Amino acid sequence: MGQAAALLDVRPGALENGGMEIQVLYFASLKDRVGRGEERVSVPDGTDLQSLAQLLVERHAPLAGALGHVRFAVNREFAAPDTRLRGGDEVALIPPMSGGAA
Repeated sequence: MGQAAALLDVRPGALENGGMEIQVLYFASLKDRVGRGEERVSVPDGTDLQSLAQLLVERHAPLAGALGHVRFAVNREFAAPDTRLRGGDEVALIPPMSGGAA
């Protein structure tokens, strides 16, 4: 097993097929559109937030009109669309907020 174990990628969130797994969190209206608050998503190595957004729209058509106004956070820090993801990352999709007292 020594040689076989050496061939396995042991990074957190890494998959045997060379891809990676990330956790996606949906908030507010996005949670309603998707029908859940979170999910695990498998993506190819090198995926950035923009590519993830396209994948999520393919999986959840109701997101199509909303993602243009969404802020992304990776591991609890706001991130640009060209941010590359790593296995085990937590990605939050945060829609614009409105309301509140004046």
